[in-house]
Amino acid sequence: MCTFDNIKVKEIAYRMGLGEHYRYLPLLFMYRTINSTKPLGGKFSPEEVSYIKDNDEMNLEKMGMLTEKLPANM
Repeated sequence: MCTFDNIKVKEIAYRMGLGEHYRYLPLLFMYRTINSTKPLGGKFSPEEVSYIKDNDEMNLEKMGMLTEKLPANM
């Protein structure tokens, strides 16, 4: 995630059994969207805020499903 290699994040997430939930990993752990171009620690752009709100990306149900699927030792 730190290297912004989304293809590798997706590959590893599928191996961990997370499936399509891979796109929430950066949002959960790094507070950035999967396609973000902001530097680490940077603020969300207005486009990212709009995307998150419009697509209901940050709700407890989705985050709960992701955390349930994460391996226990993570």
